[in-house]
Amino acid sequence: MHSPSLYPHRALMILMFLTAGAVALGLVIGWSWFFDHSRRREVITQLAAKREAEAKKRAEADAAAEVQPYVSTPSSSPEGPRVSLGDMAKEGRAGASDTDVPKEPVTIPLPLEPNAPDVQQADELLKKYTKATKWEEKVAYVYQPERTRVLMQQFYEVQRGGDPVFGALLNRGHYRLDGTEILHFTYSCNRPGDVLELAMRRSSDGRFVIDWTSYVGFSEVAWADFKKERPSTASLFRGFATVSDYYNYEFTDRQRYLSVSLLSPDGLVSLHGYCVRETPMGTALASVLGSSTSMRGVVLRLAFPERAESDHCV
Repeated sequence: MHSPSLYPHRALMILMFLTAGAVALGLVIGWSWFFDHSRRREVITQLAAKREAEAKKRAEADAAAEVQPYVSTPSSSPEGPRVSLGDMAKEGRAGASDTDVPKEPVTIPLPLEPNAPDVQQADELLKKYTKATKWEEKVAYVYQPERTRVLMQQFYEVQRGGDPVFGALLNRGHYRLDGTEILHFTYSCNRPGDVLELAMRRSSDGRFVIDWTSYVGFSEVAWADFKKERPSTASLFRGFATVSDYYNYEFTDRQRYLSVSLLSPDGLVSLHGYCVRETPMGTALASVLGSSTSMRGVVLRLAFPERAESDHCV
């Protein structure tokens, strides 16, 4: 009998050893690649998050730098209301005079009894106004509804404007403002300065109703559209204003021009307005705004220069 050969077994063992080694080496290489890829992905994710955070901080800083000079807005004070009623008749007719100038309002405090029928009636009317879901329903609660209806349609449907969102009642008063009797309410608000001033005027039937144009800050053209289109034809605007030290583009002559920072009622659009100092408008604005950094409510007609060099100097 012949003894079995050991070579096939040795060959088989060598083959198995080599196979196991190859598998182990593959596992080592695979796991090494996996962990290395994971580390690189983690590093990339961290870098992306860091860059995103830095970009967000830069954007916030840029926004703060741009907005900061304009955020100081009027608030309730013992001196009386700072809301500007303006002249609604100007908005209802074409060709209103561009020479109309703002004037310091004459404010006379009147007695206020919180539980008086007039105050209770005004409170109930304001509740009905805020509960209305369509602008057409709100017309019944505003001053001069026939004329104001046209403005409301333009504001809500064309300009896509919205009412300010107000919170807690901060103060209220009873005044005669430029000869007009008003109930004046001050609320916390989501608009610049966190304060909303609401004026209510007597209607022809004796009720106190909302002076809607000053409440929403109605302008004949949406501020954003005005800035984008740069029209050279003047339109009426409501907003906040304060004297500024910014001179640029067509308006670099500090001796000739008065510079005014302008802010839209919702605080989203800012402009710089200029007028010749030695004119009724320049004198009036300088008097109304004074040297205070607090913004005042104003009603002005604004236009861009012909072939305007910028989108923010008017």
